Amino acid sequence: MPSTLSTTDEDLYRLLRSAEPFSSLLDDDVAYVASRIGFRRFVSGDVVFSEGDPATGFYIVKSGEIVVSKRMEGDRDVEMARYVAGDVIGDFDFVIGSAYSARAFAAAESELVVFPGDSGSLDDLMIENPDTVARILLRSLSMVASRLRSTNRLITENSLWLRELRKQLYTDPSTGLLNLSFMEAELPRSIEEPTAVIMLKPDHFKELNDSRGHAAGDEAMSRIAAALMTKSASAGRSWAIRLRSNETALIISRCDAPKAVRIARELSAAVAGISFPADDRNLPISLTASVSVSLWPEDGSDWATLVECANKALVKAWKEGGAKIYRARVKAGTGTHP
Repeated sequence: MPSTLSTTDEDLYRLLRSAEPFSSLLDDDVAYVASRIGFRRFVSGDVVFSEGDPATGFYIVKSGEIVVSKRMEGDRDVEMARYVAGDVIGDFDFVIGSAYSARAFAAAESELVVFPGDSGSLDDLMIENPDTVARILLRSLSMVASRLRSTNRLITENSLWLRELRKQLYTDPSTGLLNLSFMEAELPRSIEEPTAVIMLKPDHFKELNDSRGHAAGDEAMSRIAAALMTKSASAGRSWAIRLRSNETALIISRCDAPKAVRIARELSAAVAGISFPADDRNLPISLTASVSVSLWPEDGSDWATLVECANKALVKAWKEGGAKIYRARVKAGTGTHP
């Protein structure tokens, strides 16, 4: 739990001068800031602030180690940075008056300085000492502008690196297809009417894995991925995606219903061509495909709802024995043969 600490004036002034928002203040200003800070102690695991909390202050690490993490897809906490003595935490969010954009917690027993402390909010300090607070805000605005310029320069200078990072973030490593994160985060900004949503799930896949092992399943997924990417290359503006497990999709922008159904049938035929011959222990196995086809916005104007409906139709076709192509419409609520 937080508690009040003591420190020498010399150590305190050195620590305050190291914080960017205070680095250019006059001596009298620093003395005032020193009178309006607070001290906090956190044991390992204590939360300093949570993502979404109002950024009513910022922190300077006096000792210890603070981890900043962010909640990502699948409720995963991803570590963004670690801060040690002299580092400043939460200043950017505080300066722009937003909520904290991430979570901070103590990785070890830590001592922090917080500004403003318990003596009041920044608005209170503005009334009490407007000149000093104005200089703090002026320095802070300069800091924000500098960081924005640095970020823009970083993006410009490292565009190839960023493209590689984006590729890793949005690519399924096993198949080379785009992944569900891309489908949810990036794709909705790129589609144009009409857009076809073709989802595909191989039938008898579990039997293939059980009898021939996961290597055979991986080979089948690689061949399905190749079929999707080949079709994407010839279909115009389109994206081949691995949704989850053995469910995949081909999204085609500016694609009408007849073309979408034709491509769905071609993909179904491509999967039907995937077979594994008999061996000493197993009978031959041939795959078929369950497929759903939807058109945005014709079959549903809300993109996320349409995608969910298409997936339900895909699962329905698979549960009914597979080797079917269903047209999914949000209003109908069920899959029907196109």
